[in-house]
Order: sequence, then structure tokens, then C-alpha cells
Amino acid sequence: MEVNPLIKTYPDIGECAFGHKGRAIVSIFMYFELYLIVVEFLILEGDNLDNIFPNMEFKVGGLRIGGKQAFVLLASVIVLPTTWFKNLVDAMGFHERGELLNWKGLPCAISMIAFSYSVHVVFPTLCNSMEDNKSQFPKNSARDQHRTVIVALTIPFFDYVMAFAGSFLSVTMSMLLPCLFYLKIKKTTQNFGFEQIIIIGILVAASFIATVGTFTSVKQILCHISTKFSLISHLVLQNLAVLCVSQDYDFFYFVQQWPGSYCDTDSGCCYPTTGKPAADFSIHGLWPNYKNGSYPQNCDPNNPFNESEISNLLSSMRINWPSLSCPSNDGESFWSHEWDKHGTCSESVLDQHSYFETVLNLKQQTKLIQSLKNAGINPDGGSYSLENIRDAVKEGTGYTPWIQCNEDSSGNSQLDQVYLCVDISGSNLIECPVFPTGKCGSQIQFPTF
Repeated sequence: MEVNPLIKTYPDIGECAFGHKGRAIVSIFMYFELYLIVVEFLILEGDNLDNIFPNMEFKVGGLRIGGKQAFVLLASVIVLPTTWFKNLVDAMGFHERGELLNWKGLPCAISMIAFSYSVHVVFPTLCNSMEDNKSQFPKNSARDQHRTVIVALTIPFFDYVMAFAGSFLSVTMSMLLPCLFYLKIKKTTQNFGFEQIIIIGILVAASFIATVGTFTSVKQILCHISTKFSLISHLVLQNLAVLCVSQDYDFFYFVQQWPGSYCDTDSGCCYPTTGKPAADFSIHGLWPNYKNGSYPQNCDPNNPFNESEISNLLSSMRINWPSLSCPSNDGESFWSHEWDKHGTCSESVLDQHSYFETVLNLKQQTKLIQSLKNAGINPDGGSYSLENIRDAVKEGTGYTPWIQCNEDSSGNSQLDQVYLCVDISGSNLIECPVFPTGKCGSQIQFPTF
């Protein structure tokens, strides 16, 4: 702006440096970045409100809207009137208010830091437009509001969208282009010196951050979309599974089920072809999960369950991992379902044999029934405190479990499943980053089997 007092906006700087092409490039990046910031806000509001008010839903006519989508729409309705003010400064005002290192998360972390600089590029435009009573800000904001709502509903992954905006847009707008414009306008490239070394260093670092951060964030967004929209994933993003599989989960849920509760329902159960299982918790599965509560599934249709690969484990699996579904069966369809839906999403770490062997080892490591009996909690049909059951499992395993309940034929709440969390290698129990949703009564039954 010192070079030309007529420069008032970032696009003006681009035009001063590289003509109309410079203005066009700056405008494309700047307005796309501003658009994503609004999308980010709506996603963030949807996430936070859904955590504060879980299981909420709204009914509009015959349409039922629930969860994050409902709160995204609600936030957009509340924000929309602010776009109708002619002068935002007079109407509202702005006031100032006061694992040690995860290398895999470094690209996203740096990109998010870069995102914090995104507002810098609009300071000149914002100041000038808000002083002008004929500003087009309200009209443009209201016009674009519906587009941001659609994107926020479609891609509700706050961290990865923020990382993409930071790496691809904020780095370009706040680091790469300013350096290039400065070199062009000042014409200092002819006298190479310390200043040019610093600028080149910034350009190299920014290029690296933009490349790695953009690739990582786009990869994660596509992976999450492929999980959320499984049909689209199958038809359009089928080849994405290989790219996603190396980092496509954050931890495992190791889930064990009490057979007495499974059978003590209206639907009942059928014993395996090998006979009635022992009165012990049986394995339900080992499920890869994300820290945001979602999970991948059916990640590799080209690697189906093959019983011959686990032939040496079958005798142990029939004891520890029986199927109680009807009609009576040998468990193979149950194991096939668990591998196809969950196991394939960890195949870069655990092949098919290692996956089932790991689950069997975890069963022997946790010893749930022994932990409960040590605390005086026995499967005798009696009623026990949910807190005592949770404490007993924690005392035995060293980690806090999540208890899932179901209802018997009389509607009484009973101990159904116990969730424990495991690191991505499948070897070590950890504290759960997030628990599933659901509720149990303060007193629950522990039925016989």
C-alpha cells in the first residue's frame, strides 16, 4: 500500500504485482478460503451442540432431522439475520477479548496453525467495505448462506476441513503469494541478499506445508466420506480403500458379550452346533474406530474371510467366540461378518490370521468374569450397581470400560456387553478416547447362563 495509495484490498496487491492474472488468482483463493471458514463455523457448531445435547431431533412437517445436521441448520438460521445488516460495525460491533508428539498428526497440526492466519488477507477489504454504507457484504453473505449449509451438512469433518483450508488456502494466501508479490513489486530479485534468503526460505517451507498438508487433509476427508456414504464409496471411491487403510482408524473397541443377556430377550438364542458355551463372556469383535466416534467398515471387498488361514485357531475360537444366533451354526458366518466389516479396516497392521489371534489373546488378557467375581458380582440373576460393575472391570484390567445394556423379556435392564479400548497395534489396552452412546440404569441385572 506504500507503493500505491489506491491499493485497498488483497486483490489490488495481486493486480499491482502481476496484472489481471494476479487479481484473478488472489480472488479465487481468498473467496474460496472465506467460504470454507463459514462452512467450518457451521460444522463446529453442529459438533459442539450435538455433544452437549445428544440424541436431539427436530420435526418439520413430516421430515425428521436429528443429530449434527439439525444443529447445523439451526446455527445457520440463527446466523442468517446478521447478514441483513447494512453496516456491521454500527449494528453489532467488534470487541477484543482477552502422547507427547504424534508425527502422523503433524501435517494437519501445522495446517490448522496456518488456518489461524487466514483472516489477515481480508483486513484491507473488511475495513474499507464496512466504512462504505454501500457495501455489498450483506447481499453476498445472504446469497451464499445456503451454499455453506449444504457443504457443512455434506462434509461434517471439522478438523480435516480446517486443515485443508489452512494448508491449501491460508498458506497460499498468507505466505506464498505475499512473498511473490513483494519480490515482484519491490523488484529486489536483482540484488540477492539476506532479505531474499529469508523470503526464499519462507517460500520453500510454505510450499512443503501446502503440499503435504493438502495431501493429508484431502486424503482424510475422502476416507471419511467413503465411510459415511458407503454406497457412494462402493460405486465411486472403491479404489480409495488402499490409500485409506494405512491410517484409517485411531484405536480399537474390543467388545465382549454376556451370553445370558443375549439369550434372555424376546428373540432368544440358539446354541452352536458344538453345544452350549461355557458361562463366560464371549467375544463379539475387535472394531477399528475414529476418535470422533465414527468408524470405518467393509474396507477391502477383495480380501474376504478365509477359514483355511486360521485353521490352527478354530478350536479356540469355537470356545471363546461362539455364535448364539439362530439357526444353530458353527460360527463361521459370524467370524466372516466380523472380518469383512471390521477386520479388513486394520489389515495393514493385522492380516487375517493376526487379527483373530490378537482377539483371542485379548480375551485371555482381560478375564472379565474373573474380575467381576472377585468383586462379588456373580451371574446369578441378581441386580448390581452399574458403578460397581464398571469399577470391578477397571480394577481387573486397569482401564475404564463402557458398559452396554439390553432389556430382558420383562423390560429389565441387564448387563449385555463390555467395551474396552485397544491401541492401533491391537496389543495394548488404553483409556478410551471416546465412548459409544447409550444408557444403562443405575442398577442392572446379571442374568444366569
